[in-house]
Amino acid sequence: MNRRLASLLAASLLLVSSTALAQAEAPPPPPPLEDSGGGGGGAWSVYSGRTLHSGNVFAAEVGWPGLNASFYHGAGGFDIGGRFTFNYGTEVGFGILPEMNLHFLMRFGLLDRGMFTMALQIEPGVGFYFTGGAGMGIYMPVALQMGIHPISALAILMGIEVRPIIGISFAGGGVGFWLPLLFVNPGVEYALTSNVALTFRMAFGPGIVATGGGGVGFAFRALMGVTIKL
Repeated sequence: MNRRLASLLAASLLLVSSTALAQAEAPPPPPPLEDSGGGGGGAWSVYSGRTLHSGNVFAAEVGWPGLNASFYHGAGGFDIGGRFTFNYGTEVGFGILPEMNLHFLMRFGLLDRGMFTMALQIEPGVGFYFTGGAGMGIYMPVALQMGIHPISALAILMGIEVRPIIGISFAGGGVGFWLPLLFVNPGVEYALTSNVALTFRMAFGPGIVATGGGGVGFAFRALMGVTIKL
């Protein structure tokens, strides 16, 4: 009986020692995987559905119909700011119409599901054009901005934009109306670092013209630029 008890005790001690030795020699578990999508940022955006939340961003773009410089300030779930634009082309068609305008920017975050984001942007503005006797323009653009984020540094841009424009001629006192309906807004936004991103945006759709002979034209925009978080 004592011999059997001693054998059981020795076997138990051997099993415990073997288990402890295996645990001591086992390699540590690998660290959790991180996003390896490249780039150096992506937590903020000014053209997808992501808002800034905090901080300030300067953005500049050039292309058709002109160039612009914008400033954004993050205030929680929404952004505010301003944009200066100089256009050498028309927003409907491909005519030449030099103008410059100033917009007040407001962006409201509507949805953030990680890979998909959505925001509403409103940018009322006023400006002046310098052909046809010169005049003043009143702008009331509203845009639904959406973004797909396959990796943290990349945003695939989409959206729908309506840009009502009222033009008042200084020479004859006439009033014109343009309504670019930019139903397709493809683009990309790629964060090079945590503070710098490159962008390319397009938009196109029908444009209603209620001045002169009136009719429906083609509204088009293509801009490339850079955004910098200050």
